[in-house]
Amino acid sequence: LTKYARKNRCYCRTCHALFAYPDGKHEHHRVISGLSSFTLAMPSYFLEPLEESSEHQYFFSMEWLKFMASTLRILQIDNVLCVGTPRLEPLSINKFLLDLDARLERFYSTSLFARFNALNGHFFNSTGVDSFDRFIRSCSGRTIIFCDPPFGALMKPLVETLNKLKQGLGSSQVFLVVTIPYFIGKKLLQVAPELKMLDYKVIEGHDGIDSKRRVSVVRPFTDVPAHEFLPPKSLANQYWFCETCQRYSDLKNLHCDQCNACTTITYQHCASCNTCRPPGSKHCDKCGMCFRPKADEVHDCDRHVSESPERPNCRKVST
Repeated sequence: LTKYARKNRCYCRTCHALFAYPDGKHEHHRVISGLSSFTLAMPSYFLEPLEESSEHQYFFSMEWLKFMASTLRILQIDNVLCVGTPRLEPLSINKFLLDLDARLERFYSTSLFARFNALNGHFFNSTGVDSFDRFIRSCSGRTIIFCDPPFGALMKPLVETLNKLKQGLGSSQVFLVVTIPYFIGKKLLQVAPELKMLDYKVIEGHDGIDSKRRVSVVRPFTDVPAHEFLPPKSLANQYWFCETCQRYSDLKNLHCDQCNACTTITYQHCASCNTCRPPGSKHCDKCGMCFRPKADEVHDCDRHVSESPERPNCRKVST
C-alpha cells in the first residue's frame, strides 16, 4: 500500500481491509483515509478495540512506550517477544509479535507476526510456527517477553503458555513482564510467584488515543531485578529507592518491617494476616480475614471459597 500516494491509502473499518482509493467496494462503509507510513506501521492507532470483553484492548500510551524504550536500553535487551502488545512492535530491536487479533495480519509481514492464542498456546497456521521458530533461532543475549493480556484472561493457562515460550528461548537470558491491574495481581502471583509487582503506573490509551485519566490501576509484574527497573526520568521525583526491598517505591508507600514490603502509607499492619490492610479494617478470627465494617451491615463468613484468591472470604449482608 505504501507505493500509493498517502491521500489514497485507506482502511475499511467495516470489512477490515486495506485498499487504495478509489475502490467502489467500500463506498458505503466506514473508511479512514490518508494513512501515513508511520500510521501503517502502528495500526493500533486507528484499529477499533475488539468488542468482546474477553478480547477488550487498551493500548499503551506514547508516554509509556517512551519509558519502555528507555528501560530496554538500560537493561541492555537484545530481543523482544511481544504477546498481545502490538504497540511495542515498532521498537528498533529484534522483535516478534504474537497476537490473537486477525486484523494485524494485514499490516505485519510473517517475519514479524504470527496469529496466536496465548491462553492455549495455539498458532493459527504453520507459517506462524515457522516464523516464530526463526525468531527464536535469531535470539541471543538478553530477551524480554512482554505480555499485556485482556483483563478477563485466566492467569494459570496464560502463565503456562508464557513459561513454554520462555523455555523455547532457552539459549537466551529471558525476562518476563506482564501488565495487569494490581487487583488481579494476586491471581497472577499465585501461579507465578517469581514475579514481583512494581509501583510504576502503566498509562494506557483507548482506541489509539492517550488516556487523560492519570490514575492507572495497571502495574508491571516482572522477574527483572527490581533495582534495574528505573523510574521514568520525568517522574523520578515521585519514587524513592527502598534499600531493604532493593526497588523503587511510590512516595505514597512506606516500608513495613513486619510485611517486609513497601505498602500504602495509610495502611495498617494486621499481625494475624501478616500483611497491611486498608484503614478501618478489622480481623475476623473465624474466617481468618480482614473486613471493613459498615454501619448497615453485619459480618458473614459463609461466602464460597472460590470468591477469594487467598482463602474463604467474608460476605457483608444488610441488616
